[in-house]
Amino acid sequence: MQRILGIVLAACCLLAGLVSAGPARAETGDSAGILEALLTPQETSLPQISARRTLRLGVPNSAIFFWYDGDKLVGLGVDIARELERHLSQTRETAIDVIVTPLPRGELLQAVGEGRIDLA
Repeated sequence: MQRILGIVLAACCLLAGLVSAGPARAETGDSAGILEALLTPQETSLPQISARRTLRLGVPNSAIFFWYDGDKLVGLGVDIARELERHLSQTRETAIDVIVTPLPRGELLQAVGEGRIDLA
């Protein structure tokens, strides 16, 4: 239960970072496109992710979510990814690697819709 609560809390922090950064249309200029991306069902499912053994997590390209400490990637997005990876690997038959993909905030939903990432 603590792990699930940790994942939910981390996801809320990620969402708060997205919301606090201002409206996405300021970056994309296409609020209708953002709404369409939100309302379009996505094809990637947990069985597909398990078969691929990777989950592609998109995080905002921001120092809050990730940065390099030497040659090691650290930050909130990386911490969320590690916790998600640990939880998925413990609850699935096969281990799942979480790949962090930094993107401009305005491209996250589009990247999910295009299948470049699984989760933002």
